[in-house]
Amino acid sequence: MPDLLNIGGSGVLAHQRLLVTTGNNISNVNTPGYSMQRTEYQPEITGGVGRGHTNRVINQFAQQSVWRTTSDYDEKKSYLDRISEIDKVVSDDSLSLNPNLDKTFANIHAMNDTPLSTSTRALTLNGFNGLLRRFRLLDNQFANQQRHFNGELKEKVDTANKLISSLQDMNVQIMSHHNSPEQGTMATLKDKRDKAIHELSKIIKIHTIDQTNGAKLVFMKNGHALVTEKNHATLDLRPGNPDPTQQEVYLDWNTTEAKMNPGQLGGAIDGLLVYRDSVMNPSRNRLGQIALTLTDAFNRQNHLGMDMEGHLGGDIFSLPKFQGLAFKKNQGDGKVTAEVIPGKSNQLTRYNYLVKFDGGSSFTVQRLDGNKVVGEAVKGTTSNDFEIDGLRLNVSSGGYASGDKFLLRPAHEAARKVQLTMTQPEKLAVAAPVRVDEDIHNISDAKITLSSVTNTGAGSGFEAPGKLNIHSPQRIEVNKDNGYDIYDEDGHKLATVPVTDDGRNILAQAKLNPGYDVSISGQAKPGDVFTIRYNTEGYSDNFNGLKLADLQQKATVRKGLANDQESDQMTFNDAYTSMVTFIGGHTSEARLDTAAAKSLKTQSENWAKSISGVNMDEEASNMVRFQQAYAASAQVIGVAQKTFDSILNALR
Repeated sequence: MPDLLNIGGSGVLAHQRLLVTTGNNISNVNTPGYSMQRTEYQPEITGGVGRGHTNRVINQFAQQSVWRTTSDYDEKKSYLDRISEIDKVVSDDSLSLNPNLDKTFANIHAMNDTPLSTSTRALTLNGFNGLLRRFRLLDNQFANQQRHFNGELKEKVDTANKLISSLQDMNVQIMSHHNSPEQGTMATLKDKRDKAIHELSKIIKIHTIDQTNGAKLVFMKNGHALVTEKNHATLDLRPGNPDPTQQEVYLDWNTTEAKMNPGQLGGAIDGLLVYRDSVMNPSRNRLGQIALTLTDAFNRQNHLGMDMEGHLGGDIFSLPKFQGLAFKKNQGDGKVTAEVIPGKSNQLTRYNYLVKFDGGSSFTVQRLDGNKVVGEAVKGTTSNDFEIDGLRLNVSSGGYASGDKFLLRPAHEAARKVQLTMTQPEKLAVAAPVRVDEDIHNISDAKITLSSVTNTGAGSGFEAPGKLNIHSPQRIEVNKDNGYDIYDEDGHKLATVPVTDDGRNILAQAKLNPGYDVSISGQAKPGDVFTIRYNTEGYSDNFNGLKLADLQQKATVRKGLANDQESDQMTFNDAYTSMVTFIGGHTSEARLDTAAAKSLKTQSENWAKSISGVNMDEEASNMVRFQQAYAASAQVIGVAQKTFDSILNALR
């Protein structure tokens, strides 16, 4: 009975291998990345069991679904982790800008209550310094996150490159043993390769294609090849162009390279890049816009008052100048700088500006919100002064080649670059620079008031350090025809306007613009005289201090590019609240997106696990069944042996 012996022997060997496979499954039930294995046999035509093959139990659709949903989840999670950090900072009351703004204006109100007190003025000046410290503290949060961001981005790129390289190595090993039975080392190697692909999918979004030779080709979401049978690409992290701190990701393949923009990579890297470009940098710009607008507004208003030394007010703060960042491919040696036009900070935006030269004397300026174009491009020439959105661009003639580009980011680091330059509390211009009075001999009870001061600089009726020039309106008389005659210091008549019930802004009615205006209330009579003079020793006056305080409620910060300037402005507090809302809104959206992505990822993992995961109940059942079959096969061998012995004994 040699056939019976062979049949029993093949059965023993087959079920021994089945027991080994089952035992291996049980041993690796908690091994990450392990795929359940199954050994399958075909019957031999001559009887017994044929040669078996051990295969991993894999469903490619389930596997691809896990990798795809893992990429989506890690992209959302990476974005959420970063934005949650800055959301906690800007929404923390102890770190918020608004309490400092409120305290600053409370100090100004206290100064207005006692304008002769140097201590309340000093308190106001210290409050300004504290406000700038808060601006710097908040800006440092963005700067620190930028540094941490670059470190994390490098870590992700380095990890991705190691995984990509290892995948190509494993492809080579698997291809060289492709025709051998898939057991032991081969199954483990394929599990290891799939695990590496899973880890890579956390960093960048990928899809794979199986080859008949056992290789697995790996591609990025945009179709770029990462791993082939005999080669692989490399991700390269490079200094940004034109800003080296804004690192960029490139894909290198042999001698070719391609820049990877946000949205092309997927995974955790894309989450980081999208956060940087769509939230972190725009938020930092918003903070800088508030800082520039606020400091320029205070400077402007202080210029319109008189300090305790009797001089016209000066700057409280210094604002930075902005150096345009030249792109690497620029051929010319020209430079572009910009500065805030004093008094025009209400026109400033949070945008960056791309300046591009055509090779001649002309250039275009395009607003950018991150990577998005905003509004229409504006043309300019090097031969003329160029102004845009409250900025004056300084462009020297010559030195620019066609295609040369510069990036201006006025608001980007402005929150830490504005400085407090005023050191003497006495320099705060609380008083009005103009004093108005009614002549004691006036017949009527009409009153004159200073209605506004709009300019104390060039083109105004003022002269530094503190007086009215002789040609400015300084006397108003009511003539016999019931008109207002307006005279300068030397008695030259400048204009005449009729006396009306509405005596507001008389100088404006007379088409005069000395930088100040007055209003007369009540019914003035012929012969009445009203005087306008420099406010010498008028230190107890708080006219301009009240204007400084009014800045708290004045819509000064620009929202966007709306044509209606009034509807396009908001207060300093509202501007900061808008920034907090911008970040908070994106954070809430990110939480929802991450939760949804996690749910899809869990579903995919459960699907794959139901197919490839080890089921202990099933394996225990198989173990009993294979043990019984193994014992039965051994009995077949025993029966064959006894039968053979009986035949031998019969022949003796």
